This record gives sequence, C-alpha cells and structure tokens, in this order.
Amino acid sequence: MASVIFARLVDKYGVSILSPTHNFPILGGSDDFVRAPGVIGVGGHESKDNFFTNHGIRVQHDDNLLVTGGYGPMGDGAPAPDIISPSNYVSTARGFLDGEAIPGISVMPGLFKMPPGYAIVGGTSGATPTAAGGVALLISAAKQTGIKDDPQRIKYAVTRAARWAPNLPAYQQGHGVINIAGAWEILKTLNTQEPLIITSTAPVKHSYSHLLAKPDTGVGLFERDGWRIGDSGRRTVVLTRKSGPRAAMTFNLSLTRNGDDTFSAPETVTLPLNQAVPITVTVAPKEPGAHTAYLTLERPGLPGYAHRVLLTVVAPEELNSGNGYALEKKTEIPRPGIRSFFFRVPAGATALRIGVACDKRKVKLSLISPDTRQRTDSYLGADKLNAAVLHPAPGIWEILVSDVDDTQNYDWKQARKNEVVPPTEITLSVAALAVSASSVAASDRANTNLWISNTMAAFTGAVVSAPAGSAHRETAQIKQKSQHVYGLEVPVGSTLLLVKVHPADTRADLDVYLFHCDKDGGQCEPMAADADPVSDEFVVVQNPKEGRWKVVVDAFAVPDASVSYDYLDAVLNPSYGTVGVMDVPQERVCNARWMTRLGAWTGGGALDEGRTPFTALMVQGRTQKGETFLVDVDEAPSGLSLPN
Repeated sequence: MASVIFARLVDKYGVSILSPTHNFPILGGSDDFVRAPGVIGVGGHESKDNFFTNHGIRVQHDDNLLVTGGYGPMGDGAPAPDIISPSNYVSTARGFLDGEAIPGISVMPGLFKMPPGYAIVGGTSGATPTAAGGVALLISAAKQTGIKDDPQRIKYAVTRAARWAPNLPAYQQGHGVINIAGAWEILKTLNTQEPLIITSTAPVKHSYSHLLAKPDTGVGLFERDGWRIGDSGRRTVVLTRKSGPRAAMTFNLSLTRNGDDTFSAPETVTLPLNQAVPITVTVAPKEPGAHTAYLTLERPGLPGYAHRVLLTVVAPEELNSGNGYALEKKTEIPRPGIRSFFFRVPAGATALRIGVACDKRKVKLSLISPDTRQRTDSYLGADKLNAAVLHPAPGIWEILVSDVDDTQNYDWKQARKNEVVPPTEITLSVAALAVSASSVAASDRANTNLWISNTMAAFTGAVVSAPAGSAHRETAQIKQKSQHVYGLEVPVGSTLLLVKVHPADTRADLDVYLFHCDKDGGQCEPMAADADPVSDEFVVVQNPKEGRWKVVVDAFAVPDASVSYDYLDAVLNPSYGTVGVMDVPQERVCNARWMTRLGAWTGGGALDEGRTPFTALMVQGRTQKGETFLVDVDEAPSGLSLPN
C-alpha cells in the first residue's frame, strides 16, 4: 500500500511529507496514503475574500471548503484531512500560453488577465503546496534555532495549532485551517519534552470494516451503517497512554464540533501508563445525515491537546413501506458548494431513481454507492435532471447535489450586488423501485402469460418488447484471490449487454469487470463494473460497443479455499429475434399486480458455439416528459423460449 511506502520514507529519511487527501468530496473519500505516520493530509480551504477576488461572489462565511476535496474519516475511523490549507491562488503556468482572465478582480466590466506563465490554480493539489511552503518555513526556523524538527513533532505541532472553522463539520476540515505561527509556538515547547503518545480503539462498521487488521475495530468510531434517526446507544472507546510519567494522568474530555449534540461523553478520564481504559460514548442522532465530532483529551501544561478521537455515525433517511419507498424534499444548496444527503436503499430494489428540480440554476447530481467505490454523475438539463441506478447495492447511498457554476461562469449582475449570494433552491426526490415476474401458463414454448408485481415505489411504466439474445452460461469453481476471464463478441446493432454472477456461498465477495478490446484483444478499455461487497453481481451496459469484450470475475474474498458460482452473459440483438409484449404504460402503485403476454420470435442470426438463446424481460419506466428508464431487465421466467 502507498501508506506503507510513505511511512518507510518518513522513517528512513526523517522528512515530513504533505499529501493531498483527494478530490473526491464524499464521506470517507480520502486516499489511503495520508494515513501513514509522519504524513500530513491536506484538504482545500478558500476564504470569503478569495471567492470574491477570483469569482466576484460574496459568500456567507469567512472559512469555506473548496468545491472539491477529500473528506474523512479514513477506513479505520482516523481523521482526514489533517488540516485544510488555502487554495485557488496565483501559481506558475506554461509560459507560451496566454494568461487567463480573472473577472472577479474587477467588479465592473473590464477583465484583468494574468500575464503569460501565471494562472490561478486550485484543488487539493494547490492547497498542498501552500501548506508545504508553510511547513518548510517551520522546519527552516527550527533548524536555524536548534529546535527538534522530526516529522512526528512537525505533525504534532501542525495539527495541534490548526484553527477551527466554526461552520465546517469535523470530518471535512480535519483539525482546522493551517496555522504556522501557532505551530511554531508548539514546536518550541516540544524541544524540551517528548510529545505524549496516546492510542485509541473504537468500533468501525462499513462495507469493508471486516477487512481491517482487527475486524470492525479502528482508531476512531466510524459507523456508516446501523443507525436510524431517533436511535440511542452506547459505544466504547478504549484509550491507552503509551508514554509520559509512571503516575496516572487525568485529562479533561470535551466534544469539539458536536453542534447537534449527537454525542455525549464523561468530562474527565484518568490514564495510568500502558493500561487500557474504556470510556462510554452515548450516540443519539436526531436528524438525518452524517454526524461527526472530536473527542478531545486536554491537560494543563501540555502543548495543544493530548489526543483526539474522531466520532462518526450516519443516520440516513429511510426508503420503506411507511413512505411508499419514496421521499421528496425541498431544500437548499450552498452557492458555490456541495451538500450531501444519505438514504437507505432496501434489499431487493431493482432500480434507484433520483430526481432534482431546480428552476434557475445549473446543478450537478452525484450518486455514491454504499461502499463508496462507484459513482454516477448527472448534470441538469432544462429545469430537471433524473438519474437511475439499475440493481443498486442495498445500504446507505450518499447523494451529492452541487452548485459550483459560479466558479466556472462569471455573473456580472450578482457581482455588482453588495450582498451574500443566495443559496440554490431544489426539490430532491428519491425512490426505490422493484418488480418481479412469475409465469401463469404457457400455451406453447414461444408464448406465455406473466404476472408482474410492483413491490416498492410507484412508477408509470410497462413491460416492453426487446430483442432476443445470445447467452453463455457456466458453473465454475474459483479460488481465493484468483480471476476467471470470459470472452464474447458483441455484434453491430446490439442494444444491451448483461452479466450476472451468483456465488453458491453468499458470504463470498466476487467482483465483475467488463472491458472492450481491440481486434487482437491486446488493448482493452474498462467499460463497467460491479465491485460492491454483496454476493450477487449484476452489470448492464446499454448500447454496448461492437466487437470483442472480456469479462473478468475476481475472487476478492472467499470464506473457504474456493467457491462455486453461476455465470451468465447475454447480448441482446435484433438479429437473434424479438420478445414481443402486449402491455401499455400505466401508473403502477406500490403492490400493484398486472398480467401481460410475451411472445418470442426467432431471427436469422446464428449463435456462436457454446451460446444459447436468451429471452429478456424488460420493465421500463417513463417520466412525465416522456423520458424512459429501466426499472429492471432480466431473463424471462422459465416456460418461454425461442423456437428452434
């Protein structure tokens, strides 16, 4: 892992490393390497003045996050970033290119242009050099005055001196805005005393927490799943003091950035040397969303704080039978900025449907799967955008809605107003959809009646006709950490490629990756994947590219030495025939049940060796504007087949 390499570099050469956390602004979106000891993870900060200078917009708060960045916590509950640092400032650029226009420098018409060789740069890749320059000054001052400047002391001083941004949650800002003057004062005190070492352990629960060194246990409390609004429970955090005097030391405990009072804890703790001491933290989320705070240990005479434990739980909004598996809410998005929403998608959903309505602004919608590994982005078209995820993984999805258009397009009218830019009003709708089918009777192999049931949110739609398909089926045995590769040809004019993997043991985690390759099969481009931690994998590619494809089944985690699985890939193409349906779009309320008739007609296309006919059942939804989306696509129930 990169974190291991970074830790070895710090240990061998005695250098401090500063690293961007990432540009993936989601809960738990920081890169692994900032977890290494001696590495300082940096997120992006932008001041009120900077927003006005660069973009001509007046924002509410003095301290703001960049419109990108990497948020914590780490997978083991550790804080990330460590600090946030200024970004979007003047830097060098390619000198042979004309300088960029900076409209915000002049509120009235008339643009200021940067000279060639200079530009305004941002992101965490811009914030990190700023922080590195400050830390370089800190180290330079230490060397000139004979003060110890090892990486552990530098990180201790930088994190302890960071200035809190009162309007930002703990998991987004780490310990606060970098403060070199304060870090210098702390570093001087560390010249005559060793930094106190305290360790912590706490429960961790998310998609991959069972893979931690000690399963489901980390250095901070991080439970992405398991909580609901109104719950109340207790969690144990264990503290161990590894250095300092032999006599027991008493520390004051405080909860920092606990604005919604989700967490409560004792006011003091006494830590003998090298003895684990449990403390009880009470958790009671009252509102939906991510709830974070720092449990901070302090003691008079110690520079800064002694230790911090990041506390994080998520209480999502539920999609269940009580609300018809659908929610709609009117809310606001900061401008420019991003807002996160968390929803629990129930098991069995065949589609997740999200809509954002916004009358006046251009916004972006991002859907983050429960394991944070898959992301779907959509942009506003006209006055509404919609997104759908087929066969979503059950669990807590993070939905990001952002309005960052002010950072890309200059609004002269707004710039002339001496007022804070107003937030963007949106209406967010989220629905979990699910349909199932069962055969009634087949008059012959090419015709059958089906019962279709809608078991979750209401939608307008119907079963629709689809091309017939060519399928490869196989049952295989795969060993831990090994891969199986399947090849297939997608003919020109194909409308859909479907891949399903079902392990016999539901504890197994098999991942599926699809690649489109050149004619020789040497160069392959990744196209789609299903790599969530649930056992069944299901990938659908609409209008796939013609040509050679490869499917890789990866045994990410197998509980025993090996596991068997059922494999299916199917390509729908009119040359193979047609599955015709007698159905019309109607409103399908929750628990609605209706009958339809399917008929299969063969085409003239020949099947490749080892492949068999495939009859698809496709359920399609329709918006009020006539836009269509898939509610489900799968193989039709037994009893229907293409005639020979």
